[in-house]
Amino acid sequence: MSSRAAAILKKLEESNSGVHAILLYGPRGAGKGELARSLTSHWLGNDRARQAYERGTNPDVHLIGAGGLSRLIKLSQIVDHKSEGDEFFPLVDFLRTPPLYSDHKVAIISDCDRMNAAATNALLKPLEEPAPYSKLILTTTLISGIRQTILSRCLVIACELPPTAEIVALQPDVNQVLLQLSEGAPGVLREMQESPDVFLPIAAFADDLVVASPERALAMSSKFKELVDALDEKLKIGARASGARCMELLAVSITRRHPGHGHIVDSLLKAHKRIEGNAAAGLVFDATFTDILVK
Repeated sequence: MSSRAAAILKKLEESNSGVHAILLYGPRGAGKGELARSLTSHWLGNDRARQAYERGTNPDVHLIGAGGLSRLIKLSQIVDHKSEGDEFFPLVDFLRTPPLYSDHKVAIISDCDRMNAAATNALLKPLEEPAPYSKLILTTTLISGIRQTILSRCLVIACELPPTAEIVALQPDVNQVLLQLSEGAPGVLREMQESPDVFLPIAAFADDLVVASPERALAMSSKFKELVDALDEKLKIGARASGARCMELLAVSITRRHPGHGHIVDSLLKAHKRIEGNAAAGLVFDATFTDILVK
């Protein structure tokens, strides 16, 4: 268990508060997932349950996340709602019965800011009327996207990024380009270090973009599509999400490595929003790089 998780659990035990729902928020890669896993393992309570959880076979743990083209958490993931046409095991059904061999049933809702309005409303009941054996862990990178009705029913914990100097002290040979691209988020940096051949070309593309001539716009767009495909092959999150993520990383790289090119960053962030808003990614790529290089 991480020292942060141990400290949180110690405070909970000392206060005897009976907290049944925790919301972890902070930047991507700040350790929310690791902390959620540590808390889950603790609440499961016994070696058999923990070992099954590590194997991904514990029936007393339920994972909920955004999916599909919309990248939303839907009502049918919280309560039975057949009319949506989705085949999910709803949260309320999971919590209806006691654990099979764990001390608690634990549900983890990742990126809870992606819940649609109906799902958010449906979540209120298990938050307000928890079973004695239920524990809920919610995570988000966008605390402003969470309704006050949810926040008020959870113990809210911030997960902050460590100072860059601390990362360098622990990893003296860390790749500085990846460190910049990860924005100092340990989880993101670890992911990038596992596949530098996927992430370093994004920084190289940024270097090329700031000096490219207008006639290279379509060639740059084509090259960017290759970067998106490589990212999707690595992350397995779908073409649209990979396109949005690649735009975001490109904006980060230019901000960190090429200050003074704010107009490029603005164009990339606008493109990121358009892709997340279901615009045709290929058309957005072509229009974005044409706009950047013509200006």
